[in-house]
Amino acid sequence: MEEIDKTDFITGKRPIGGNFIHIQADLVTDPLYQDLSFETRMIYGILLDLTYIKGKQDKTKRRYLPFSSKHVCSIAKCGQQKAQKILSDLEEKNLISRQKTASGNIHLYVKYVKESDQT
Repeated sequence: MEEIDKTDFITGKRPIGGNFIHIQADLVTDPLYQDLSFETRMIYGILLDLTYIKGKQDKTKRRYLPFSSKHVCSIAKCGQQKAQKILSDLEEKNLISRQKTASGNIHLYVKYVKESDQT
């Protein structure tokens, strides 16, 4: 089978297009987030990107995902218990907020880490 090379060397400018998962450097460098697992950080990056791409706006113009732990199970290829732990860990660090609506749906608000000079 012929090997297909889908890579290229970085030459300085960031390519336009392509799909990227954005993970803020603070999630790696700030001691506040050091106890988060790598998988949890990756899920956070995916949720952050999904919020920008597919998120809906509430009445206060904050973006949210109509999301549940089942969606995290699908993304992380894990069971319900692990997905709940990931969401609980993110919520504990104030990176997400889950709010139940009057109709019983869950709105998942994904927050970004403010730059140090803004906090």
